[in-house]
Amino acid sequence: MNKESVLNCLNNIVHNLKDEDYHTEVLYRGEKSHLIRAGRNQISLNVGEEGSKFFLNLQKGKRFISGSLTAKDNDHEKVISYAKDLATKIDLMPEVPHLKAPKPLAKNLIKEEADEKLKDFDTSVAVKFYEDAFKRFEKDSIELSGAFSAGFYNIALASTSSPVPSYYEGTDFNTELVLQLLEDDKKELRVSQVGANINDYRPTKMLDHLQKTMDIKKETPRKDLPPGEYDVVFHADAFSDMISYMTWVALGGDSWLYQTGMLQKGEHDPGKQVFGENFHLTDNHEDEDVLFHRPFGINGATKPNFTAFDKGVLKGFYHTNKDTCDKFDIEVNNCTQVSSYKLHPGAGPSSFEEMISSSTTPTLYIPYIHYMNFTNPAKGEFTGTSRFGTFLMENGKISNHIYNLRINDSFHSIFNNIDWLSSKLEQVNFSNTYGLRLAGSIACPRYARVKGVKISGSSGTSKS
Repeated sequence: MNKESVLNCLNNIVHNLKDEDYHTEVLYRGEKSHLIRAGRNQISLNVGEEGSKFFLNLQKGKRFISGSLTAKDNDHEKVISYAKDLATKIDLMPEVPHLKAPKPLAKNLIKEEADEKLKDFDTSVAVKFYEDAFKRFEKDSIELSGAFSAGFYNIALASTSSPVPSYYEGTDFNTELVLQLLEDDKKELRVSQVGANINDYRPTKMLDHLQKTMDIKKETPRKDLPPGEYDVVFHADAFSDMISYMTWVALGGDSWLYQTGMLQKGEHDPGKQVFGENFHLTDNHEDEDVLFHRPFGINGATKPNFTAFDKGVLKGFYHTNKDTCDKFDIEVNNCTQVSSYKLHPGAGPSSFEEMISSSTTPTLYIPYIHYMNFTNPAKGEFTGTSRFGTFLMENGKISNHIYNLRINDSFHSIFNNIDWLSSKLEQVNFSNTYGLRLAGSIACPRYARVKGVKISGSSGTSKS
């Protein structure tokens, strides 16, 4: 899985296929991952995984075919043999009338930002985290669960028209811990952390915050709230979830061109005001505030420094899919799979204590949204329930902890009614570790206060 081996392999593949009567693109992905799970106060899983895979796209005139295979990063002969076998089937594929000639892929873009300690992650770090957490809260009669994932991954690509490969390698970790209070109505608390370097790992910070919220839950009365509209302070975990879901139905070029998303032509065209002026969302792989700095996408496109919303004004879309772009005569311009979103901060409170003291009028605090889903994607409407510590703040103090609340609102309403955003950012994990590791994170203001959030119900007498 080392850089030289991967680059040599890709060079050999495209060199040996360059004189064939078809065009070949090859993408390499490799990973070395560790996953540690805890449940019911004990380690329930501690596994490692290592592997590499090649993905090929072949095109001949108006026909194309794709395939993938698992192979070692130095086994170019196996990949070449597979490509030639795949090519024997390309004449059997139907012609695609709108299919255009392939464009060259990103060439000679090399980025290495892997942390050596995460490359060779010692799983005892994760085991110790759960042991320390259990010892710290054992007297509180808790049941502990969580997951700790850490690893290394690399990506490289080349084609017969762009034979100089591009290469990226990086590392990440993400951990979460959930405490269930067994003698206090089985109420739950959660904390999480994500980083690209082991120096970003701060277990004491997580445990201290759990202690703080546990004390609040034990010392304040529980209250049930009726449906209605409430001012809410969202923690970054909850707010970044909304941002992520919004990007799926708002920024994809496919959804815009086919008009299946939440932004409608004529009403939400690029250059028009869509959200409030304090909503400034960028995807800049050179920004020091984002965790991962990948200069090219898995689709082979060079990553631009992209602004999605500039003071709430829509600036453009991600055109990622070649088939759709060819059909609508548009150039592939980006790749959402390696996005590095950042919602730019404001001037609001940045600490837990400052956030509470600033809440002089009745305001809810929602740290996390559970089971978030769309109710009407075409209108940007969504639903989800609060979880892991919902509080009511009044007169600069927390007066009650609240039964879990169901939110039924829209991104148009939420992002047009932001009162303030914290002055400091929090990294929130959005990694994909299914299939092959691909780290992701959103840099989001630590807290966001939104006016008039629609609450449709409460969990009432549930034990959550």
